[in-house]
Amino acid sequence: MNGPNFVSSARGPKIQKEWFNAALYFAPTAPWNGDPNQGFGVAGKDAVADPGIFNWNLALFKSIPLSSHEGARLEIRFESFSTFNYTEFNGLDTGISDNQFAQTASACEPRVQQFGAKILFGGGTGG
Repeated sequence: MNGPNFVSSARGPKIQKEWFNAALYFAPTAPWNGDPNQGFGVAGKDAVADPGIFNWNLALFKSIPLSSHEGARLEIRFESFSTFNYTEFNGLDTGISDNQFAQTASACEPRVQQFGAKILFGGGTGG
């Protein structure tokens, strides 16, 4: 199945166990064994791409004065990392000779949320 369009459909299901169609790839034959491509494959540039990043981090905060003057104030904050909890795979295995070829090795951190508060004293300009 060698030919210029052999790897045109390399895009796979993009799941952890099969990020791209591994059946379309094989180790090239050595040129002295009759390979017409001189040992080079026929895959084009960027035929296989690593998983991308789809990550949203959000933060909400509110500053509440604790007095009518420029004095102490309470600041509350809510932060969310990987807010939409979209699975982001990474560590794509491109070693054609092992069992995990075309698989992703891990995933990025899941959603993390935190809440915090602090009291700020004084309203001076500092310095």
